[in-house]
Amino acid sequence: MGCQAMRIPVLIAIVAAVIAVSGVLVFALAPSPPTGSPNASASIYTKRPGTTYYYAAMKIVEKLNEQGMVFNLVIAGGEAEAVKAAASESNIFALVRADTAYYAYIGAGPFHEPIAGLRAVASLHPGLTQLIQIVVRSESGIDSIDDLRGKRVVIGLEGSVEAYTAEKILRGLGVWDDVVKVRHSITEGLYELKVGLVDAVIVVDSVPSPMVMELAETVPIRIIPLPHGVREKLVAEGLLFLAPALIPANAYPGIDRDVQTFAIPTLIVTSANTSGDAIRALLDALFEGVEGIEFSSEHAADTTIKLHPTALAYYVEKGVPVTP
Repeated sequence: MGCQAMRIPVLIAIVAAVIAVSGVLVFALAPSPPTGSPNASASIYTKRPGTTYYYAAMKIVEKLNEQGMVFNLVIAGGEAEAVKAAASESNIFALVRADTAYYAYIGAGPFHEPIAGLRAVASLHPGLTQLIQIVVRSESGIDSIDDLRGKRVVIGLEGSVEAYTAEKILRGLGVWDDVVKVRHSITEGLYELKVGLVDAVIVVDSVPSPMVMELAETVPIRIIPLPHGVREKLVAEGLLFLAPALIPANAYPGIDRDVQTFAIPTLIVTSANTSGDAIRALLDALFEGVEGIEFSSEHAADTTIKLHPTALAYYVEKGVPVTP
């Protein structure tokens, strides 16, 4: 990806399907696709219902099933579990962030050794691009990264991809040693921010994030800008997959101007042993268009790990730019 800032579209189609009822995020669309067909030719692992990943995976599975390829939808306990499942045997796919895939591929963070057989199929850009959002309360007096010094910052659970990436972000920004690290889940952290127990939460999610939106509808919030000039420092920390991006004004209540930040792509990954038929069927569905997912074929091969040979051949046939 280049260094020009991407204006990330507000994901109305997806967020409309992930609505808040009585303060609890629930999935609003029905029916769900099959989750246990014995005749399935492949499976897609994704996050729990109530997330944009679940909605996207469901729509992909629905499209494939309509075309006669029986895919199962499987809920993973987390992105690390989804990656390991996808790499463990053929014909399993997973929707994961590019940082998760990269750490698994090289054996970093929560992955203690490289998963050599992991391969990329596609980048779901820009519709499922995940943006770094450092969320604070408006009245906190925190206006910049430097203002985080001495503050309680929720970075994610110990040993998680979220915590590993958050550490790299804060190290690259030069404040890691000066913040109070709170190793709670992001969901728990946003509640703690709401009631004043913490000062900031690092969220990496689509925009608008259903979790952040729920908070913004109850208390005024601010998103701390990440100046695009610090990208080189973040890349030096190993965050090779970051692209400058903008959170658009009005993405959340009270956010009245664009906010500079960085984007992390979403990838579909699988095993090197996955069949070409399954990969071609999935790519055909994406190129034809999946309801609710904005997909750019131009960026389909922008991945942080090695492409599956079938995906590589597919992109060459389609004339899609492929980075060696």
